[in-house]
Amino acid sequence: MKYKSLKGIHPEFCGIKGVYIIKHGEWADPELSYKGMTVNMYKVVDTIVEEYEDETGCHNFDTQKFYEYWQRHDRSNHLKELITEVWEQLKN
Repeated sequence: MKYKSLKGIHPEFCGIKGVYIIKHGEWADPELSYKGMTVNMYKVVDTIVEEYEDETGCHNFDTQKFYEYWQRHDRSNHLKELITEVWEQLKN
């Protein structure tokens, strides 16, 4: 499937292959999709930001510093694990 050709679906969340952002317009939360599992993006991103703040002690969120941290510590597998965890929780 070519996600680029579908309206509202944007490839590669944070440059991670296989993780896609699905946008439903400005009044609905975006979703993340990975291997057929689709979850609310904020449930995953909020967890990642909390972990970043805990690990770095930086509680004044800075997008650039977070991005640099993300690049230094390849977090792609962790992101995929979080998507899977959230999806499993929703199933039960």
